[in-house]
Amino acid sequence: MNKFLIILSLSLYLHSCHSEAQEQQPKTDLNLILSNRILVDEDSNKAEIIELYKNYLTSNPESKNQNPYWNSKEQEKYEQFNLSLPYLFQGIGAKMLPRYMDLYLMTLEPSGKNRYTLRVQYQMKGGLKNGSSIWCIHQVDAVKEKGKWVLQNFLVQKTKDWKQESLNNIDYHFAPNYSINKEKAKAASQFVDSLKSLFGLESSSSPINYYLVKNADDLGELMGFDYFFTGYTTGITKAEIGSIYTAHGEFHAHELVHLVLHQPNAKRHFLVEEGMAEFLGSKMQNPEKYKKERQLLINDFRNKADFSITSILDRKMAFEGYNYNYAFGAAVVELVYQKAGIEGLKKLLSDVTHSDEGYLNTIKSIIDYKDLEELEKLLINLNLSEN
Repeated sequence: MNKFLIILSLSLYLHSCHSEAQEQQPKTDLNLILSNRILVDEDSNKAEIIELYKNYLTSNPESKNQNPYWNSKEQEKYEQFNLSLPYLFQGIGAKMLPRYMDLYLMTLEPSGKNRYTLRVQYQMKGGLKNGSSIWCIHQVDAVKEKGKWVLQNFLVQKTKDWKQESLNNIDYHFAPNYSINKEKAKAASQFVDSLKSLFGLESSSSPINYYLVKNADDLGELMGFDYFFTGYTTGITKAEIGSIYTAHGEFHAHELVHLVLHQPNAKRHFLVEEGMAEFLGSKMQNPEKYKKERQLLINDFRNKADFSITSILDRKMAFEGYNYNYAFGAAVVELVYQKAGIEGLKKLLSDVTHSDEGYLNTIKSIIDYKDLEELEKLLINLNLSEN
């Protein structure tokens, strides 16, 4: 997942226009511009649905409380019922959306019985200035529930004709023209079993729901985007509902690690989550990329005066060709493993590490380093293990 790259890009963008935004005192009202294609006079439903969409965006949608503008079935199924939400507002927040973005309702058309599909472009104010000016095209359905219009994830429409095939502990979902690679599916199942055995986890009777797509754009559609810059990725885990969505085929080790090691009430630092997924998953499946990024991390520690553990934790460094968060997180996990084995990894997973302080304290309790400078040297001199 490349969400941290997107967040950093947005942070740099917002910083560059902060002074200008303060001087202009931008409106705080949501600016939703309608395409000339949308003829509300010819279809009264369209006016109601436009109002529905605006009401939803201004209803504190990031709250996990019940929302009157979203369908009840998905609110009962998902902890965060809008699948696009973790990516739609990231780095901004719904309340700040009107300050930095204009919304352009491109299309609003019937797409089934009592169903309309909206396609809304999110664009940074000031026009097309750089590669992140178009934030996304949000794609969401409006459906009738108890006589009123409510919103629904586009995934429902996208996957309504998909096939399902169960292989051991994984239920694969895929488009009719997709053919399952049984060998990769078997390897994925064995990998899940090995992870559970390694960490002493109970085997769940609930299978993993594994959604297969061909590319990142198809994945974006599942999450509710006709186009997405924000949150652009090729693999997503929704661990709370036991689901993976990926363009990496039947065996996406990185995302499987996220799902198998997920604990509902765990308070983990994102570097623990991503470090585990990289060390246990990506290293095994793509060792050359893993080694290359480790070397890039070491080079940055050695050659960049402003590159340090502190700057990584402060999210101050620009991305230059690789995701240093993933590489650093993986290096820490590997160091913990070499010093304390599986028990060290279990402690890293079970401790409260969601704050930077908690993260560093747990690492120190396992490795017993003197200060961050010593920890940095340990990471630089760390040999890649064969495990």
